[in-house]
Amino acid sequence: MASEPIPVDILLPDSWRQPAQYRLKNGMSLVGVDVPAGFITDGASVPRMFWWLFPSVDRYFDAAAVHDYLLSQDTEWSKAADAFNEALKETAVPGWRRVVMVTSVRLWGLFQ
Repeated sequence: MASEPIPVDILLPDSWRQPAQYRLKNGMSLVGVDVPAGFITDGASVPRMFWWLFPSVDRYFDAAAVHDYLLSQDTEWSKAADAFNEALKETAVPGWRRVVMVTSVRLWGLFQ
């Protein structure tokens, strides 16, 4: 389980419509996936209207970074979603929140 926030550089967008991005200062490892230093993620890709319940950066940031990294490595969407689910479990994200997030990721994957 991650006990400390991962150090990142915040990359601000050109427009308020775009999400901030985060460059990992150090590599990280979660559920057997090694994400290298320098990898850029947007955290959890949550529509802005739901940020009050699911902010794009929260205790699930590590799991989102693993998911984004796997997709950047051409991992099949369903396998990246499975790893996301396992990473959420490993970082002790509550079950109800995990179900909502993984279901959303899987549904979004149908349109990719």
